[in-house]
Amino acid sequence: YRKFSVSLDRSFLDQEADINSLEIPYYDVPIEEKFKEKEGLYLSETINNNLVNILQSNVNELVENRINKLKKSKSYSPYAAQYINFLKAFYQEGKSQNQIAKEIGIRQEKLNRILSFKQLFQQVRQKTVEDLLNLILESLKEKNIISEAINNDYLINLTENIEQFVDQKIFIEAKAEMMNSKNRTMNSFYAKTFIDYLTQNS
Repeated sequence: YRKFSVSLDRSFLDQEADINSLEIPYYDVPIEEKFKEKEGLYLSETINNNLVNILQSNVNELVENRINKLKKSKSYSPYAAQYINFLKAFYQEGKSQNQIAKEIGIRQEKLNRILSFKQLFQQVRQKTVEDLLNLILESLKEKNIISEAINNDYLINLTENIEQFVDQKIFIEAKAEMMNSKNRTMNSFYAKTFIDYLTQNS
């Protein structure tokens, strides 16, 4: 079955900018209700039943990709072995990027480039939408609800609905949490997924 990729808003991929510039749209319509109206309860259940595993898989894969990319960098290869420790400091110990940078004796701008939290956030978000989209399309095809020749408007509409759904479920809360420089708590589903990854890789 042909897989689809999606192009989401990539306006916040400047790796040197502060994480506070992350942009996630706000939705004032309960997305689960929107799914029930437009795509049926089946789609909502499909996403809810698979979202945890997909997010966990993507976090694991993309963190490993980031570490491998650092290893190949002339400027940042010495920090590849410390990347997991940086994640632990941020997600498990609740330290800010500024605190981490001071502790290891580098400028925060350099740490931002090493961590690439904004890029990682966007990559996890985009791949999660893509994986859910392809899972749903394959499932709908198996049930003969759709054919191989998918209407482009339907595909766009479905992608937008999935994007909004996962933003409400995961990424809006994660963005707000990451922007909070004071009284930092890592209780979002996104943060807990990283904490689970770090626990497994300690």
